[in-house]
Amino acid sequence: MKKNIILITLLITVFLVAGCTVQSVELEEEIELTPVSVEKVKIGSVSEKYYGIGQLSANEEFDVFTGQPGTIEGIEVEIGDTVKKDQILFQLDNYKLYNQIGSQESQLKSQKDAALIQLNDVQRQFDQTKVLHEAGAVSKYDIDQATDRLNQATISYQNASTLYITNMKALNDDLSDTYVKSPIMGTIAAVYVEEGEEVENITAMKVINSNAMKAVINVPEKTVRSIKIGQKVDVWFNGDKNNMITGDVTKIDMTTQQAMSLYPVEITVENKDEMLMSGMFIEAEIYLQEKKNTVVISSESVLNDGENDYVFIADKDVSKKMVIKKGIESEGKLEVIAGIESDKLIIVRGHDYLDGGEMLQIVD
Repeated sequence: MKKNIILITLLITVFLVAGCTVQSVELEEEIELTPVSVEKVKIGSVSEKYYGIGQLSANEEFDVFTGQPGTIEGIEVEIGDTVKKDQILFQLDNYKLYNQIGSQESQLKSQKDAALIQLNDVQRQFDQTKVLHEAGAVSKYDIDQATDRLNQATISYQNASTLYITNMKALNDDLSDTYVKSPIMGTIAAVYVEEGEEVENITAMKVINSNAMKAVINVPEKTVRSIKIGQKVDVWFNGDKNNMITGDVTKIDMTTQQAMSLYPVEITVENKDEMLMSGMFIEAEIYLQEKKNTVVISSESVLNDGENDYVFIADKDVSKKMVIKKGIESEGKLEVIAGIESDKLIIVRGHDYLDGGEMLQIVD
């Protein structure tokens, strides 16, 4: 009888244990894990930039005029040639001017020489009169008259000398102007005249300084207030950021140019490798501000419920919602001013399906 009672008790115990085990397995199967990817919140830097598109032109661009009327002679350059400052580009005929200079110089020099001879004669007469006056041989009237003649002769010589210098300089300047020179070191961009052409004061050539190029991008009012002269700009062309060069903001026009209230901002870049050409379209990013040693997270981790920006973190494999305050944002990175600390595990993928409190399965 006792054996039967013991057997029945053992069977009941086995059934109870088996039942608990099945229930436990069923509970474990009911727990769902949400797969997410996480990143550690870091201390770093993030910069705010403004993106724009502009068209390049030469930073220095000069029209070269023919100046005085004449015939084009001796064009020394072609389109694409590199020239130095004051290098002769072309010449106007100057034969008549040469003859005029020769004739004028002879006439003016004769007048100046005659005035000098006259001055020397009057100077000798004055010296003699002065000696006689000191000896008491002539009166004060005589010495005064000699002084007046000397002053007049001196003025006449000075006038003749000034006339000679002034007229000869003007004529030689006219002669120099027949040799038309480049105003800058640069590249010949256009030639509008031909040899033998009769011209007056017209545009003959265009010279550009291709060592530096400029472009204008249009910036909204909110952004233009954050831009200052000298700020750095990343510039690239053909959509290739791998060949990025650095430029500077060189001019800010606070007068709107379009109905959309956009303000022109001029960017200047060096053209060291001569890869940039006038008319080329470039893309640019102006650095507006930079924050260093700040909490930085991935922009894709941030959600918004219409009132607040928030993120989810993985806290002991459980999701936790954290409301944050955003700072500046650029290139997929976001500054967090408040709401989260460094070294937290922030959920960057899978967070769209979370409400907070979910059990998580962290995956790569």
